[in-house]
Amino acid sequence: MIAFQYQAKSRTGELQVGLLEAETLAAARQDLRGRGLFPMAITKAGSERRVKSAGSNKRVSKRDLMLMTTQLSIMQKSGVDLAESIKTVARQVSNKRLATALNQIVIDIEDGKSFSNALQSQSGIFGDAYVAGIAAGEASGTLGHVLARLTTLLRNEVRLINTIKSIATYPVILMFVASMVVNALMFFVLPQFAKVFRDLEKTPPITTQVLLMIGEFVRSNVLFIGIGVGIILFGVSVLIKTDWFRSRLDLFMLYAPGFGKATRTLLAGRMFRLIGTMLQSGVPLLEAVRLCRRSIKNRQYQKLFESIELEVTRGNGITIAMMQANFLPDGAVEMISTSEKSGDLGGVMEIVGEFYEDEGENYVRDLAKVIEPAIIVVMGGVVAVVVISVILPLLDMSSTSGY
Repeated sequence: MIAFQYQAKSRTGELQVGLLEAETLAAARQDLRGRGLFPMAITKAGSERRVKSAGSNKRVSKRDLMLMTTQLSIMQKSGVDLAESIKTVARQVSNKRLATALNQIVIDIEDGKSFSNALQSQSGIFGDAYVAGIAAGEASGTLGHVLARLTTLLRNEVRLINTIKSIATYPVILMFVASMVVNALMFFVLPQFAKVFRDLEKTPPITTQVLLMIGEFVRSNVLFIGIGVGIILFGVSVLIKTDWFRSRLDLFMLYAPGFGKATRTLLAGRMFRLIGTMLQSGVPLLEAVRLCRRSIKNRQYQKLFESIELEVTRGNGITIAMMQANFLPDGAVEMISTSEKSGDLGGVMEIVGEFYEDEGENYVRDLAKVIEPAIIVVMGGVVAVVVISVILPLLDMSSTSGY
């Protein structure tokens, strides 16, 4: 007979941990099911293993994490053993860092740790909010529901990231192509005309002269310009790390003309949804606020979270601090205030967060509809000036030779 350590849940959802003796692992599972227990993890007693780390201090992409959580949620709903579920997912994921972390989690679970404790050692990959949600789900016996909620949360984050990337792709490509065209005309085409004008002893048009001077200056001072650009980039990198700059940059991002409204709406939606999801998963309010504080780095929101923590510890709830933050939507704060009194804070915050995230995406799309034509007009004007500076000398020389 072999001694096995096990984690299992009763029909009421109570987590039980203990030892049993059986001839095989399959027999141990059968024994637990015969007692009316659902086995979550079973391993030989006294085993202790470790897999090689693969950069576990770095997070994986939201998409990889979302796909992993989706698969795990489906398997849990199907009644598959937790350790076996994670082991199966580890074989299917393409991200090596995530696969290594999952394999280590399987080993930790089989060695007697809970899922949340095993995740805690990999929190650099999964994030504190993810680990806290799993811990709350384990404690309440609703791990399957928590995994489904985390899947929804991650899916919405991935959708938002993809939306912003797709919106930004066209303007970036347009600016890159236009810049390449302008540089080619200025530094390769126009210099050839300069030689022709010198040979003919003719004065080129004023726009052509200006562009020729710019091109000549850049070619003659490439080293000094490169050093200057390097110094500027270094200075900016140092400045960005200062609290003074970050505080003003975060304030600018919230109130800047044009995109400030989109930033405010997106950040508010993310805050409401994240806190709401954690509350619905069983995470205490104060812990949910602290975890959200680690996820949103904007300094104005950091001050808001400090105020919320202070009010919650005083027993006053979260809406008193929110009402003092003028960057939060008024309607949202009123709804949250009502839900706090009715006792459905988590559910309402999830709904409100989803609404404002969708609104933020719409604002970003509307902003892109304005920015794209503006970029086309500006870059088209720059290209037109350069092209005219090339064509006018041609026409001038053509008319001179015809005369």
